[in-house]
Parts: sequence; C-alpha cells; structure tokens
Amino acid sequence: MLPIWITTLPKLDNWQEHYDDLHNQCLNYVGPWLSSNFEIQDPKGVWAKVYDQFIDKTQEILGPLNIHHNVNKRSCWLYSMNRKFYKGGIHHHINSSIVNAVYYFSIPDITDYRDSAIAFYDKNDEEFWHYKPREGDLVIFPNYLKHQPLPTKSEKFRFSINMEIICDWPKAFGTAPEGGCGKEDDEVV
Repeated sequence: MLPIWITTLPKLDNWQEHYDDLHNQCLNYVGPWLSSNFEIQDPKGVWAKVYDQFIDKTQEILGPLNIHHNVNKRSCWLYSMNRKFYKGGIHHHINSSIVNAVYYFSIPDITDYRDSAIAFYDKNDEEFWHYKPREGDLVIFPNYLKHQPLPTKSEKFRFSINMEIICDWPKAFGTAPEGGCGKEDDEVV
C-alpha cells in the first residue's frame, strides 16, 4: 500500500471570486509567465480556513498529530499552470514538512488521465504511479515522496494548493525513512 491518501474538501463559496483572485495574484507575482509557485496572499483568511480543514482531514486519516509549528502560520502555496505555462520538476518536501498535501482548487476538464495529474516517483526518479485529481481533491502524503505536476493541454488554469505540517512522524506513515525525515529536531512550540 502506498502512503498516499486521497480525500476531498468542500467547494468554497464564491468559487469564481477565489479563482479570479488566484489568477490576479499569478499575474502580479510572475508577470507574463504565469507558471509559478508562491505563497498565497490571504487578507480575508479564506486559505487559512482551507488550511484548517486540511489539518482536520489529516488528523481524521492519520490520527492526532503532535504539531511542531505554530498553526497560526497557516500558509498555502499556489502552483499554477495551463497549456502555455508549465514548469514541472520532480521534487519532495523533506526540508519543509513531515506531512505534505496538495489541494486541487481548479482542474481543467480534459479526459486524458495524465493531463493535469500528479505523478509519484521512486528513488531512481522512475514514475511508479500517477493520479488524475478532481476539483476539491486533497492528496496527503509523507514529505519524502517525490512527485511533480504533469502538464495540461488546456487553456484553463490548474490551480493546486500546497499545504504542509511539521509534526512528529505519524504512525500511519510506517517507519521513518533512513537518514531522517526532515524536521524531526524542531522544538514543539
């Protein structure tokens, strides 16, 4: 069994307003390139509430977590792409989290199962599994799992939101990987 859990979060009220806001943040952040990863500006606290839902869902699935960082820093990072603007790259989150998740806010409506999917990789960077998310999906996994977004053929933007937790290693993840798991030496605050 893979240490990957897929669940959903409720669709946000005023979805189009939030989509437009994310799109505008992309334009302001990166200019004409639009494929980017940056911390979402959240003056209305919308994404902090989504982050709280992520914490709740994660604890429903993995059990209670001994969280090490201040949950008042509920930051969400946006990754945006479409047919013209794509920047992939196999990566992990060992240096920034223990639990990682991707929330799929906006997914292009394309039937190709690889289009806009998330792919997971082994230690040799060979793909071993990919998943085509739906809007509202939350994919939760350990920090060491290598992954990347796959490109889309759509003009519509795929907006995915990265969220992380620094905590003790959850038992549901199995044995922590050799060489450490990232933030195990952090102090509980």
